[in-house]
Amino acid sequence: MTDRTEEQSIEEEWAAAEAALADARKMPSGAERIEALKKAGQLRHEADKRRSVQGKANRTVREDLARIASLTRKRPGALPGRQSVRRRN
Repeated sequence: MTDRTEEQSIEEEWAAAEAALADARKMPSGAERIEALKKAGQLRHEADKRRSVQGKANRTVREDLARIASLTRKRPGALPGRQSVRRRN
């Protein structure tokens, strides 16, 4: 399978999982809804894993650095989740 066809397949799988989740959320309360939500969640999880693997294969280091910089917003060089510490003299 070519990369383009595989990407399309992954996106179609993701769209189907999203549609299944939307349909499950519309169902009336009960055991059937719970099972439908579980199944839709599993489909979405599997699609997300495939998407993540494919995305990592296509991503470059420069794109990763740009993404990290956009997440920090305070300082372009800071890593997400870390607070800068000021030292007192």
